[in-house]
Amino acid sequence: MRVVEKHSLSSLKLENKSYHNYQSMLFGTPDAPLSDKSFMSCICGYLWNTFSKVQQLTGEYFAEKGSRPIMKTENIHPTYDLFMKDILKKFKYFHQQCEEVWIQQVEGKL
Repeated sequence: MRVVEKHSLSSLKLENKSYHNYQSMLFGTPDAPLSDKSFMSCICGYLWNTFSKVQQLTGEYFAEKGSRPIMKTENIHPTYDLFMKDILKKFKYFHQQCEEVWIQQVEGKL
């Protein structure tokens, strides 16, 4: 059974390993986005929660993997940090796309 500790602002702790916590890099703050039922609020909350789950699962994978090398690096990055930096870029891109759609919708109603 895996022992998981709650992650702090700077690190994610799994068993006896500690990984960098990328959560605050998603929106530039360690705090979860506020929920006011608006389109962007819902999107930001969804991205925040999903990113948190991906980060947790990634940490668990790399903690369990230990020092064994990854054989197919075309499918997965060889380190936790490289994987999370790539995922962070994708999540930021998703956020940017949602903002652009939201801005277009708001401008269309003005």
